[in-house]
Amino acid sequence: MSEFNPQKLEIKRKVAIVIPCYKASDSIDLVVNSCLSYLKELDKLIIYKIIVINDACPDESCKNIKESAFIKLIHNKKNLGVGASTIKGIKYALEKKFDIFIKLDADGQHPPKYLVDLIPFIERLPKFQLFLTKGTRYKIRISNNKVPFSRKIGTLFLDPIARSALNYRGLSDVTNGFLGMDSNTAKLLIYSKRSDIEPRYLFESSLLAKCSELEIGLNEFYMIPYYGVNWNSSMNALSMVFPLFYFWLKTTFRRIFRKYLISFNLGTLLLLITTSSSSISLILFFNKILPEIKKDIFVTAGTSSAFTSSGVLAIISLALFFFYDYASAIKVKTVFFEAINND
Repeated sequence: MSEFNPQKLEIKRKVAIVIPCYKASDSIDLVVNSCLSYLKELDKLIIYKIIVINDACPDESCKNIKESAFIKLIHNKKNLGVGASTIKGIKYALEKKFDIFIKLDADGQHPPKYLVDLIPFIERLPKFQLFLTKGTRYKIRISNNKVPFSRKIGTLFLDPIARSALNYRGLSDVTNGFLGMDSNTAKLLIYSKRSDIEPRYLFESSLLAKCSELEIGLNEFYMIPYYGVNWNSSMNALSMVFPLFYFWLKTTFRRIFRKYLISFNLGTLLLLITTSSSSISLILFFNKILPEIKKDIFVTAGTSSAFTSSGVLAIISLALFFFYDYASAIKVKTVFFEAINND
């Protein structure tokens, strides 16, 4: 009788591809078929299902999609938004005990060919650590990476704000919706009682904000998106600049409050020194210096010295705080998939 060796057992991981769909009648069929084609390359390693969420499409985008052993179609009775639809698909997959979750858009901008590398990469990540793996369009300049101008401009202004708000060093392309995670990360993001994930166009941004709050690691894989001749999106990129700016500003204050005011660390001490020194400078200026200037009285040396010293101390402590905050940021890891060389 041969000795039992559990290492000889090959257990296939269950992979869910979640695709929220709204006004994508020109692309959703091609996206689903392309996913099926590339997933077949991993057929010996995984069990997979494509979960399409029909978000009450007015143009019946999903009318040609048929359910099968590899496709699940979920219908929303009313339009819930990309975020709520994605969460609905992930919750369904969690109930069915899936191990890996990939979200991509129905408009075709996320080429499914990256699944061949992305799924094994997530499968090989440490089992007891939390990671979100996302796409980025901007870390390498390639001639055929033709991202619409409006999206480039929005990213140029918003990415630095997002990096500061989230404290992720090296983060780019915060609105990229090509996402991957394992079941542990998905459960914590979906069911944690921390800040809520936005149901509509702020979904990706709010998901990253929750990752930051939970100190989840981030990986970015470089990808070349596809924007065909007839490509269109239901989101007006320029109209989202101000809502995103407000969102990131609010997230920044929340992070500082959570990291430096609720808990105590060196950054807290530096903020206290900055605040107290600035307050002393303002009090001296308005109560001593300004009244004496108005009366054409020379400012005393003691008042001038105290004002200058407190101001310099405030500037130095604030600069040290920014350095400490940057140094304590989570470093985003960049990965490169072989699929990028086929473009």
